[in-house]
Amino acid sequence: MYSSSQRGYLWLSLTPKMTPLRRRRLLEYEPDPGRLMQDFEACRDDVVSLVGEETYEELLHTILSRKVDREIEALQAMGAVALTPADDDFPSGLLDLDQPPVALYCKGDLSLLLGRNLAVVGTRAITRYGRDVTQNMVADLVTHGFCIVSGLARGVDTVAHRTALSYDKLTIGVLPCGLDKVYPAENKDLYEQIAAKGLLVSEYPLGTTVQQYTFVERNRIIAALAMGVLVTEAGEHSGAGITVNHALEQSRDVFVVPGNIYSKASVGTNNMLKSMQGALVTTAYDILEYYHVAVDQGPACDLQLDIVETQIMEALEEGDRHIEELMALTQMNVSTLTPILTKLELMGLVKKLTGNYFGK
Repeated sequence: MYSSSQRGYLWLSLTPKMTPLRRRRLLEYEPDPGRLMQDFEACRDDVVSLVGEETYEELLHTILSRKVDREIEALQAMGAVALTPADDDFPSGLLDLDQPPVALYCKGDLSLLLGRNLAVVGTRAITRYGRDVTQNMVADLVTHGFCIVSGLARGVDTVAHRTALSYDKLTIGVLPCGLDKVYPAENKDLYEQIAAKGLLVSEYPLGTTVQQYTFVERNRIIAALAMGVLVTEAGEHSGAGITVNHALEQSRDVFVVPGNIYSKASVGTNNMLKSMQGALVTTAYDILEYYHVAVDQGPACDLQLDIVETQIMEALEEGDRHIEELMALTQMNVSTLTPILTKLELMGLVKKLTGNYFGK
């Protein structure tokens, strides 16, 4: 059941052409958008003076067309909810933004918004180095109690989310579109896993498609939901730089992994380190120590391997193996064996080498 104030914030969220400046003007005029919504036509002259005739008509149309009711019904149908500044569990970090969202659409475990969250971001064009760094750091972070926040993009984001899930740990995915859209399309399975085991969030109403500006806006939400931002690999023009700038503006901690000075994929992270030398980290333990987290220097977690996984690990103890050797060992075809190897790879136990060889 949504209160009058909650419905008022959704009204502002659902009205087209409602820029942050126009929203701010309306909320300065009437801090309770629910009250403004109820008395809207009586406030016509004042509202027109604040946001213009066209926006007034858009706001009125949203009311008359029952957009708020239809949005709430659609959210309920997909098992999602909308949080607003009128909710006690609306993330306080979002309220501190210069342009705070008026709604946060959520699907999954809302308690994760109040947990110990760390953002992990980076390049879409991830290298083997970036993959290894991201997998290893995320594995140690999640097994020491951190929930990973990222943007479901290709590359670092995807590896960060999948690694957290492979350890059966928590992760939050921040979408640059409505909750009913999947971007990129190849991450549909990842989207579904996060919705089932973690939390998906977006500041955009259902039906909103990806636009260039939504990526930039999404990045400030990623930073605001976390206590710090870790950049594992980023090129010179990576969007991770935007997230870092938002983090600095929001007084969040920033951690950066150095990269190969000859690699284009590391130009961005290395440039960050030139201006933020205190941000340099080389292991997850640097971050854990910074946050005074008790560290178990033993295995990242108590891994329970099945018979086939144990067979593979024992074979690799003796040296690198070609996938055909592993197929013969396990009596499996390639389509059955590949997902198992991928799982072991995400767990940081196996590395895929050139020529379809695997090693530890």
